[in-house]
Amino acid sequence: MKMKRLKINILGICEGRWTQSGKSAPEGATFIHSGGTEHKRGVGIVLDDETAKCVSGIWCISERNMVVRVKRRPFDICLIQFYAPTADNTDDEVEKFYDQLDRAIQQCRSQDIRIVMGGLNAKVGGERDGRAVGPFGLGQRNERGSRLVEWCTANRLVIMNTWFEHHMKNLYTWKSP
Repeated sequence: MKMKRLKINILGICEGRWTQSGKSAPEGATFIHSGGTEHKRGVGIVLDDETAKCVSGIWCISERNMVVRVKRRPFDICLIQFYAPTADNTDDEVEKFYDQLDRAIQQCRSQDIRIVMGGLNAKVGGERDGRAVGPFGLGQRNERGSRLVEWCTANRLVIMNTWFEHHMKNLYTWKSP
């Protein structure tokens, strides 16, 4: 109901903590989710009824990563929802995550519009960097941010929220206590 009121067709969810992958259809929407064996991580995508009718493929790569293809004209849309490891995770876990993200993006055809969304758990900084990062990021780039920018550059993706000036309170979603 809230999605309809706010005129949102697609909503990505991170850290859902589902224990399995699945699909359900609450009133007015379709909810597709990917989970693991424990109540940790988990990602999902909620689609309004009209968009849900156009789903042509679902790939649950891991509890951190999923892809939904939506049939549209003139191009299909590949929605990649992810939840990146935090700074508490090891470098091996981060590399495993990016391997899974590579597998997710391989589900997209070259002509598909790719929308990659989710919890980054990275800071890309406030300085423009090629075509991937705009001038309106936050703070100083950290190691996880460097890895994200490297991946986006390799896949010809743009971190869109860095290209538009936002109020400071809208630049972050979590603050360390």
